[in-house]
Amino acid sequence: MKQTKGLFRSAFALPGTVSKVTVEGGYADYRHDEIDPATKDVLATFRNKEWDLRSEAMVGAVGPFSQGALGAQVQHRSFAAEGDAREYLRPSTNQSEAVFAFAEIPLGAAARLQFGGRAEHADVRGTPANATASTVRGFTPLSGSAGLLVSADENVNLALTLTSAARAPNLTELFARGAHDGPATYETGNPNLRLERANSVEGSLHASVSGIHVESSLWGTRFSNYIYGRLTGRTCDEDGVCAAGAAGDFRELNYEQRGARFWGAELKATMPLWASHGWQVKAQALGDYVRASLDGAGSVPRIPPYHVGGGLDAESEHFDLGVTLKYAGAQNRIGAGETPTDGFVNLDAHLVWHPWADKPTTSLTLSAHNLTDSLQRNAVSLNKDVVVLPGRGVRLTARAGF
Repeated sequence: MKQTKGLFRSAFALPGTVSKVTVEGGYADYRHDEIDPATKDVLATFRNKEWDLRSEAMVGAVGPFSQGALGAQVQHRSFAAEGDAREYLRPSTNQSEAVFAFAEIPLGAAARLQFGGRAEHADVRGTPANATASTVRGFTPLSGSAGLLVSADENVNLALTLTSAARAPNLTELFARGAHDGPATYETGNPNLRLERANSVEGSLHASVSGIHVESSLWGTRFSNYIYGRLTGRTCDEDGVCAAGAAGDFRELNYEQRGARFWGAELKATMPLWASHGWQVKAQALGDYVRASLDGAGSVPRIPPYHVGGGLDAESEHFDLGVTLKYAGAQNRIGAGETPTDGFVNLDAHLVWHPWADKPTTSLTLSAHNLTDSLQRNAVSLNKDVVVLPGRGVRLTARAGF
């Protein structure tokens, strides 16, 4: 694998209504080879190049608005597969341009209304399955949001947000057309896919009482034209000959659309335990849960299970250390063609040294992951039954800030 990345960001203040302008951009050039473990021959090569440019202007008080922002963004992505992967996805490009805006209206001293909107146009070029010539699909996703933020007092904040967001299908969802060795799937895109739309509502609570800080949220989303990869239960050979009960090396996966419902909840709490001799010790607890179903077709495939956990953190002028224990529940609500995923316990720890108190961005970190070396499988991965998550690992990282 070889990856080159470049990022830049510049911001400058202005007098008048427009108080600040930020310009940022990035470039990424990625390549990875899939190699035969026996012969070491390169079987397939994937290349992906992307760049994006974004500009945002912060606007001060105008009329009933206390603040706002206006911006624009341009993105381009090109993808190519070579060797055995050439039939998986022919050379493809995605070009998009977008404008967006945000505004806030105060409602007295304790409440605020926030609004946001985004208009985008995307042109996606690729070669559909069973076609020899490339084609272009154009999409115009329009998204918007509105939120009410209420400060019950200086320690309790409530928020209610309504969102309607549209997404254009990506290159793979539209134009995949062959075997993909990584997840061992034979994928077929659908060039007739439409815009995916998600209408969401979310309520959240942030509270701090006697040093105990709680962040919680409850949300629900109704999708129209939800895009997903459906495993058919058949297997295929490299030439795309698929059959039920066959001994093909690749599982057939077709990209489809259907209505879907998601809902979930998140909770995180921290509590101070002890403070003395320059040290502060805190306990934390966390949990999250997601449930997702397709209209008339059971569970959405590859959804993460619930997580619960907790830990201890200690901080001083020169050292931070902590330990976190998390349990990932079993995932038995599975989509068509999937297998259940067992739950597992994960134990992590870290130790950070800050040599100079006046330079907190300079540090040396010793981190350890999966200290119990438990067997872990990722429920959202297509190849979880073959490839497990990393076992016990230790990493030493140096960071310097200037």
